[in-house]
Amino acid sequence: METIGIIEDDELLGQALAIALRKEGYETLSAVNCREGRGLLEKNPDLLLIDINLPDGDGISFCRDMRRYQEIPLTMKEYRLLEYLAKNKGQLLTKNQILEQVWDVDGAFVGENTVSVTVNRLRRKIEPDGADPVYIKNVFGQGYVFGE
Repeated sequence: METIGIIEDDELLGQALAIALRKEGYETLSAVNCREGRGLLEKNPDLLLIDINLPDGDGISFCRDMRRYQEIPLTMKEYRLLEYLAKNKGQLLTKNQILEQVWDVDGAFVGENTVSVTVNRLRRKIEPDGADPVYIKNVFGQGYVFGE
């Protein structure tokens, strides 16, 4: 079972992330600051989700201190897209559904091409091989499915 470490000082948000990830079959570890987060490293999580603004340090500096982990900076839209896809793992999501959930009110002035562009940017960041996607799969003419 894969383990995901969550370093988030907003305890409610951290708990919500942990619940959602456990529901998807992941084991979770939690910390509320950099000091506790460094303690999570001893448990060798497969992935770390790190808040940038932590009370005792900068989450970005925390990524740079680690050697075996690779930091993948995401824009807010890329993060919201990844979160929405992960919450709906294995389900076909149309571009319109993604627009409504990720762009919501802002989506009134955004076209479906924006979804394609954002998905492609996210793929370049998280896929081991962009030519053969493992996580975000395109269902031609219909939308996207997330999951390994």
